[in-house]
Amino acid sequence: MNLPYVIDSREHTLADVLNRLLRHDDVHALDVATAYFNIGRFDLLRKSLDRLDSFRLLLGAEPGSGDDIGLQVGCAKKLLVKP
Repeated sequence: MNLPYVIDSREHTLADVLNRLLRHDDVHALDVATAYFNIGRFDLLRKSLDRLDSFRLLLGAEPGSGDDIGLQVGCAKKLLVKP
C-alpha cells in the first residue's frame, strides 16, 4: 500500500489515510496518542473504527508551564548556546 509522504490536509487528510489503513482485513486495532482530538470529526472515522477489535485513545493535556514538562529556569538558554 502506498501512503502519502506528507499528510497536508489539502491533498491528503489524516482521516482519508487512516480510513485507507483501517480498511485492510489484517488491521484489528488502533492506538492513538495525541494532544488534541476533535470529537466533532470523529464521524469521519466511525465506520472504520466500528470494525476494529480495539481502539485506544490517549489524550494529553497542554502544559501550563515549563515546570509541567520538566524544564528548569534557564535551561532553554543553555540549549541554544553553542559550546
